[in-house]
Amino acid sequence: IRSRVMLRLDYPNLDATSRAIIWRSMFEAAEMSLVSGSFDDLGQHEVNGRQIRNLVRLLRILHPDRTVSLDSVTDVLAYSCR
Repeated sequence: IRSRVMLRLDYPNLDATSRAIIWRSMFEAAEMSLVSGSFDDLGQHEVNGRQIRNLVRLLRILHPDRTVSLDSVTDVLAYSCR
């Protein structure tokens, strides 16, 4: 594989504030709302941007009414990213 790689990009780990911003923007893009808790609470979970995007996609499927509680997000996190 290394012989096929032309460029390697290193991304720094996100801090809690950056993760909260990504959570908020992904929820807005999916037209979803967080009905309990806050995006700052979600930012405490150590996941990357790709994982956040995929989790929001999954939450949208699981919650067609587009309203999600912090507990629901935490449940999905427990089974998908760990």
